[in-house]
Amino acid sequence: MGILMDPDIYPNPHLFDPERFSPENINNRHPMAYLPFGEGPRNCIGKRFALIQVTVGLAYILNHFKFTMNSKTKLPLEIDPTDIPIRVKGGAWFN
Repeated sequence: MGILMDPDIYPNPHLFDPERFSPENINNRHPMAYLPFGEGPRNCIGKRFALIQVTVGLAYILNHFKFTMNSKTKLPLEIDPTDIPIRVKGGAWFN
């Protein structure tokens, strides 16, 4: 709470300002100025638990269902170089 309420890091700390987390503002402050889950070997157990849940859920879906390419998917797949995270131009559609 001391970091989040520090006016040197976050001007007007009691004001709700979603722009604090815009890419430009994130790049202008120290990387350890926002630690919702902590950092290092003693970070929040919920962060690791959520990653395990997502992994198990994805494994279950891939194990129990069959996926095929939809006709809307443009082949060969072309990566959009301007998008982060990496995505396929036009999207990848599955049945």
